[in-house]
Amino acid sequence: MSVKPTSRPWAYRLENIPLGTTKNELKASFQEEDRPYLTIKSLVPAVDNPDCAGDLTAVVIYRPDGSCHPHPRLTDETLSMDQDFHGLTPLYQPHGAIEADIIAVAGLAGHAYGSWAQRTGDMWLQDYLPRDVPNARVMIYGYDASLEGKARNILLNLTQEFMYRISEMRSSAQCESRPVILIGHDLGCLIIKKTLVDINGFFTSSLRLPVSSLIFFGAPHRGLETSALQTIVKSQPLEELVQELQTSSPTLRELNDKFRHVVGDISILTCYETVPTKTAIKVSYDYMLAHLPNGQLARQGEPKLLVPFHSATLDLPREQPVPCNGDHSQIAKVRRSEASKYYAVKGAVIKAIGSVSGSLDGALDPEELAKPVATLSLSSVQPQIASKGAVLSRTTSEQAVPPATSSELVTEEGFCRAIRFGQLTRSKEVLLKALVCIVPKGTHIKMAVSIILSYMPHDSDKKKS
Repeated sequence: MSVKPTSRPWAYRLENIPLGTTKNELKASFQEEDRPYLTIKSLVPAVDNPDCAGDLTAVVIYRPDGSCHPHPRLTDETLSMDQDFHGLTPLYQPHGAIEADIIAVAGLAGHAYGSWAQRTGDMWLQDYLPRDVPNARVMIYGYDASLEGKARNILLNLTQEFMYRISEMRSSAQCESRPVILIGHDLGCLIIKKTLVDINGFFTSSLRLPVSSLIFFGAPHRGLETSALQTIVKSQPLEELVQELQTSSPTLRELNDKFRHVVGDISILTCYETVPTKTAIKVSYDYMLAHLPNGQLARQGEPKLLVPFHSATLDLPREQPVPCNGDHSQIAKVRRSEASKYYAVKGAVIKAIGSVSGSLDGALDPEELAKPVATLSLSSVQPQIASKGAVLSRTTSEQAVPPATSSELVTEEGFCRAIRFGQLTRSKEVLLKALVCIVPKGTHIKMAVSIILSYMPHDSDKKKS
């Protein structure tokens, strides 16, 4: 059966899919007349079960042509289907070891999936990035971006929801130490910034989030004018939202000040818009806008840069501003072309993952890793927190172990083969013993060592102290 092309593909998320289900079997779970219009874009382990020990999650694209049902219909009632994409949705997972998690957070009034997708249905986080960065897991995060019914402290509440879900996911998947690359659009950038601020001492949190890179699209660091807010949400914005996100907002000013103190050596790719966006105005009856009632807002006003350069950038040492040929919405719908700056985004991700592996490659000699060493029993390492640090006791086995391979997963013996305590200074040795306790078994050995090394004091830090 041939299907006529449609100008608007619709994305759906399917959850609670039994392990082992194939794409063809999943497609058969829909009514037969709907199947020709369906494409199973992805079918990967749920975010809480990356080791293929639980359910699967799928993203399905439906392209109705006018002659079929407007929405796909399931015949299997055990499956869960939605269009909101609230919470975390996995788009891709490597077949081998996962070296990093990539999480993209949508913006104000933006859809968790649609914010990154073109009208053709191509979605760069799902269709392009996995081909170029096959060793990273890719996820998107969505929330009720309409903000209807939200009270005060909108940014705080959204950040707390994000932090809770990320913490829960990484704990369930036992990947708390895995490096993270965070991507944000619009309000999503502010949620990411506040998350980093809150987990680094300005707010009580038990979340560990080793962020290696940030990528921001149209981040309103210094706020938005009311007309810009009105354009983005396509309605009269809530007064609470205006107070929090306006250009003179003390909330954003305080967030920027605190963020400068916690960002450290995290690299930031800042993508800012160069094409004005038509602003929203109230429309009166017009034959071109007959579908809109009088007084409703429509993007028919004077074009304007919603987030200009001075608001989209932070002037930080490790920040790289990149101009993008698109308006506020288009810059997040990255195309695989020179004009869209996809190469800059891809390069930032590859560099972030490579910097972790690179620090490891330069720190450990493969010949040294092959030498037998005494093993440290992880189960016997019990940290005792003192007023100025952790004091640890350990039990050492004198039994030599065979050489480790570079692809080995973390075990009590394999981990100790990778880190030779006798070659470290006293301060680093104590720090390593403490951090051994928080590296979960099953982590790729190279990634585990790189995480440990990233916490070590540098020589420059020793001189300062």
